[in-house]
Amino acid sequence: MVLLSTQSSGQFCSEKSLVIDAFNLVPGFRCTRTCDHCSNDSSPLRTEALSENEVLTIIDQLNKYQPAQIVLTGGEVTIYLDIVERVLKNLKFQFKVTLTTNGSFAGDLSRIEKVLSRITNLELVQLSFDKFHGSSIDSKTPQLLKSYCNAKGIRFLLSVCVSEAKDLEFAADAKDKYGCDVIFQKIEASGRAKQTGVQFKYRIFENKVLDQKCPNSGTISFTPGKGFSNCCSNLIFNHKLAGVAGGTIDELVESRFFKESTGLTFGARLKELGLSEAALEPMHSAPCTLCEFIELKKIPTKGFKPCG
Repeated sequence: MVLLSTQSSGQFCSEKSLVIDAFNLVPGFRCTRTCDHCSNDSSPLRTEALSENEVLTIIDQLNKYQPAQIVLTGGEVTIYLDIVERVLKNLKFQFKVTLTTNGSFAGDLSRIEKVLSRITNLELVQLSFDKFHGSSIDSKTPQLLKSYCNAKGIRFLLSVCVSEAKDLEFAADAKDKYGCDVIFQKIEASGRAKQTGVQFKYRIFENKVLDQKCPNSGTISFTPGKGFSNCCSNLIFNHKLAGVAGGTIDELVESRFFKESTGLTFGARLKELGLSEAALEPMHSAPCTLCEFIELKKIPTKGFKPCG
């Protein structure tokens, strides 16, 4: 399952006064499918889910930082409705919810109602629908979900993952066929996508990335067994590195990784290592792949140690 890409309208503040625009929550890694492009290697065989202690910590931290948007992703989120309901119903502030799903539950309108009515403050349903899903998703699924969402005043869109430029044609065709908004994102080399080699292929190194910072500024994620992090991709799912995630948001904010990844451009972080653009390859045009390259270079000198 691919996470929703969120653009930040806020800034991270100094000390512990932190503005979080969006919070990505992964309740578990079990999924109804085993897609080649899955960033976190979800499948029907995975059993990891949020522990009791993690649920309590998430509720506490969300009530403290009060993000305006909560993004549910997985795994297939609708497998974990009991966990989702418990978290959302214990929040003491105003928020809206985005659900990212493969639509496997959406066999008919009554089933859709039974599932989606359990998600408090649902504002947006994002159906993962691309060449990695399209052959296995019933063609009526987008229409059923769109019809339900329209009737309930919930926004609905299709999310298309792009492995190569021609995949944009799939997105255009889906927009015309289903008459709804379509967003797309390039696949990062994370999780199963790295194993299968379906990440987006860059022909040349696009040096505009050097002027960017972590694309998740304004967003914090929680991953079962990992903790809170502004990383929801390569470093979280390809490695076991201390310092990339924290047991609380406060702990994360005080980390060297958080301060550098959200405060410095990739170019500045590269320069700190004594490296130039000449050290990079076309694949480093992807922000998360470039961040992974930089952090792995830091391991011998910055005290990163494998955990577990």
